[in-house]
Amino acid sequence: MQNISHLPGADINAATTTIADKPRRRTGNGRNPDLVALLREFQQRLKEGHVPLFGIHPIVGSEYQRLGTVALNDFMLDAQIMVEDAFFTSFTLVLGTHGPDESPFVCIRNRVEDGLHLLIGGNV
Repeated sequence: MQNISHLPGADINAATTTIADKPRRRTGNGRNPDLVALLREFQQRLKEGHVPLFGIHPIVGSEYQRLGTVALNDFMLDAQIMVEDAFFTSFTLVLGTHGPDESPFVCIRNRVEDGLHLLIGGNV
């Protein structure tokens, strides 16, 4: 150990702070798991909804929609599915019509956990 008593401002008798003297931080996040789940659900809902496009796209139109799993399942209750292609790694392509006027739609159903789904067309 080096002798620092010759350095200006060095006081050999000064109390030193040890690790045991420092306040301890909690190791867990201390959050309520229900609150965390509620915040995640709220964040998910903020991402959902209609996404307007700047201008009209010849296929998509003027908007598309981001849907959570619950909203997509509700939409699919009134849908007539024509094609459901699940040969992709992380999504399923769903083509069909929706509602009494049989409005056509294209859906990219995300198979990644907690991921949003893409809906083009349809009546939501």
